[in-house]
Amino acid sequence: MYQIKTSRFHSYQGLHEILPNGEALNEFIKHIANLIEKNEFELENISTDIKKEIKILDTFFSDTIDPNQEDNKNKKDDSKNLRLLFSAALDKGYEIQILVLNPYSNAAEERVKTLQDLTPVQEINKSLYRIRQSIFSYSDGFSEEERKEKWSKGGFIAQQIQEIKKYNGKIDIKFYNQLTEMPVYIIGDILLKGLLTSFGTAANNPWLVFVNDKSHNNDTYDYLYKNFNHIWADETTNATSFQLKNGKDLDNNKFR
Repeated sequence: MYQIKTSRFHSYQGLHEILPNGEALNEFIKHIANLIEKNEFELENISTDIKKEIKILDTFFSDTIDPNQEDNKNKKDDSKNLRLLFSAALDKGYEIQILVLNPYSNAAEERVKTLQDLTPVQEINKSLYRIRQSIFSYSDGFSEEERKEKWSKGGFIAQQIQEIKKYNGKIDIKFYNQLTEMPVYIIGDILLKGLLTSFGTAANNPWLVFVNDKSHNNDTYDYLYKNFNHIWADETTNATSFQLKNGKDLDNNKFR
């Protein structure tokens, strides 16, 4: 099992290390969550003022952290590490921004062909369900097949966002339409960059770990951080609504 041997980070030119696979990524996420919880999250010789924010840019965000493995013996706790991260971060006053694909965009239709499992609407509903699990220790009690049926309904997206928005306004979700550099997970001054391929989920691929090295401007961390903020602020990103198949708008503003 991958082991992180130090609670402090130091790098040159921003790149700290490469995590070989999804198992290593999840060990890393768990380690970071524990550091945040203990107020020991710091970057040696780089920054004394860690940004209290989490920014997630993904296609569907449904399987990267705590993937649902078939041999998982504890399926009721399939969001354990995500729960640790969100719980620790929210308790410490972090704000969480999540960008996921508009399930009715062309990009979502193309991406889901690679995953060959759920529809785009089901993938987004699965993502939102796992976010609810992580912040509310929530379980709906349904079987996997019952969930797939429920997740197939676009209106359930609005219902789940309503529930997520109840958490003190610290979590915000937006939908974007065009594929970009992803997946990217920014946790304070740590940035995780996955590798999106044409043959499956990025969860199983290597992950690059960058830090916000303030002695270097316009490095990889800065580039990907600015890219996230650009998409978040872009008028083509569906910050207020996206069109559901039944022709009705899902207005995120009323859930803020």
